[in-house]
Amino acid sequence: WIFCLFISLVSINPVKAQFSVNATGFVNASPEDVWPVVRELEMWSDWQDTFDIELIDGGVVDVGKDILITSQFPTTTQQTLETINKIEPESPRRKICWILKSFVIGSLKIPIPDFLLKTDRCIEIIDSDNGDTSIVLNWIVYTGFLAPIVIFTTGSDTLELFDNFNDALYILFA
Repeated sequence: WIFCLFISLVSINPVKAQFSVNATGFVNASPEDVWPVVRELEMWSDWQDTFDIELIDGGVVDVGKDILITSQFPTTTQQTLETINKIEPESPRRKICWILKSFVIGSLKIPIPDFLLKTDRCIEIIDSDNGDTSIVLNWIVYTGFLAPIVIFTTGSDTLELFDNFNDALYILFA
């Protein structure tokens, strides 16, 4: 019996000038099994084709580590340099987060100051209270002057990427 539900949305909060994309999925495995797979960012390309992540200068996944993310949007490929800013490996909400540092075009890195565009991107793994199913929260919050433009030009494509990621994670544990 296959149990899979995805709840996805793009939300806008004009009072806070905050724009977000959220996708939620369920995986038929415990958070203890799912977390190591999600935390090993550089291995994502082994089981899904939405995001490819390279640890800059090698090493291990850790707070402060820079990562190069290649995102396969439906019509284009985008590269960003981001910095891991939070890892919470313990229950009840395991979480890894990163923030935008710069856009990458070829070998050119274009720094993005927070007043123009700030992103908070996280993946959370939560126990569904039955011990053998995990809830996967995949989200990004945009703030800054360019946030409305980004959400309106890429919001639905970003949502599709998050759903594709959650689908691949579900299939990996099916």
